[in-house]
Amino acid sequence: MPFTPIFDYSYDGIMRSHEASLHRLGLPYVDILYIHDIGEQTHGTSNAAMWDQLVNGGGLRALDQLRSQKTIRAFGVGVNEVEACLQVMKHVSVDVMLLAGRYTLLDQAAAQVLFPACAAAGVAVVVGAPYHSGILATGVKASRVLNYNYGPAPSDIVMKVGKIESVCNRYSVPLAAAALQFPLAHQQVVSVVAGVANTAQRKATLDNYRLSIPSDFWAELNAEGLISVEASVPPSTDSTRRDH
Repeated sequence: MPFTPIFDYSYDGIMRSHEASLHRLGLPYVDILYIHDIGEQTHGTSNAAMWDQLVNGGGLRALDQLRSQKTIRAFGVGVNEVEACLQVMKHVSVDVMLLAGRYTLLDQAAAQVLFPACAAAGVAVVVGAPYHSGILATGVKASRVLNYNYGPAPSDIVMKVGKIESVCNRYSVPLAAAALQFPLAHQQVVSVVAGVANTAQRKATLDNYRLSIPSDFWAELNAEGLISVEASVPPSTDSTRRDH
């Protein structure tokens, strides 16, 4: 489409965006409205101005108002940065965080500070990008380009994925199944967003979610230092896994 996206986190910008979304969707309300991509990774030197719109320009007030009016049922942020989540929590009571790439088999940064803060504030977490741009879905032996964090995977990441794959092979566990189930084990995580492109990928995703992975597999990943000590690991049977 011949349009240039413009970020507007002000009161008027959020109100216009929400009204336009309701018209396109043909709905009287939406369940969750996310503040998308606030943070330095997206905005760079403009980030301070974006935060000023959100905090002092009435953006957060608009979201709180929409929630009170029940034209949204909840709101939060959808970002790739732990710091952005923590910063917005200083200014307003949010319902949910959609955090991409910061709680996966390759990066558990969110478990150290953010998840405890969310637990204390009663904020749910949705984990995005459990496959980290694909490398945790295909592994390092794939013929395609290895992507991580929306770009080519650096050598240290390729090496770490190779080590995780070796453990997967010893236990006959598909890498994608381990990557999908890992974030769901944390009590603060209520859902994981795993993109699928077709019905075959949908079936494979459900199969990977339902696969029983032995507890010894997770213990070995922990023992080899491939997951952090703050991380929670999934139960080994379907009967004890929470239904997400």
